[in-house]
Amino acid sequence: MKRIFFLLLLVVSVAAYAGSPIKLISGSVTGMNKKNVTIIMQFDYSNCKIFDEDTEVTFEPDDFYAMKGDDWVRDKGKDIPEAERSFSETFNEESDNIVAVYKPELATYTIVYKMDLFCYGNPVATMIAGPFTPQNAKGFACGTFDIIDNSTNEVVATLSSDRIFGSIFAATWSIKREYVYDNVAEELAEFFNKQRK
Repeated sequence: MKRIFFLLLLVVSVAAYAGSPIKLISGSVTGMNKKNVTIIMQFDYSNCKIFDEDTEVTFEPDDFYAMKGDDWVRDKGKDIPEAERSFSETFNEESDNIVAVYKPELATYTIVYKMDLFCYGNPVATMIAGPFTPQNAKGFACGTFDIIDNSTNEVVATLSSDRIFGSIFAATWSIKREYVYDNVAEELAEFFNKQRK
């Protein structure tokens, strides 16, 4: 019995470790372990493509919105400001030490999230399937984070991010995006929290 429990614990531990989606790929984040560290988030969508969960095809943004219809073309980008604002709010709720601010002059570091791939997911599928929803139907984002020391304007570290999924609890496309951003913010905060332990 003890052996079964140990093996189960080992599997859970390995899965949790393997499941960490954010990793340091260059540089160092030790400078961010000090007290009173502040960041400002910037989002770079210049190379971002959109994955359509229904067709499993990756589109250039304009092609994706055109495929979805006139309403999507008209509303393109309108959901982004709220999602970005929510990102910083969620980061502050989850972070042990670092505070996201909204004025560049108050920030000691700038973090540029270069989103490579975004997926809205499927609100209808998640409402119907609930906890049995396929991962991609929750929506996701992935990319890299450049961490810039504002005192030198140099990139001190780059982090990579695998797909971070949104939530089944989202009934609209805009809320889908917001939940994805919230979960990315949670994972980023958790990454920094672990660096202090």
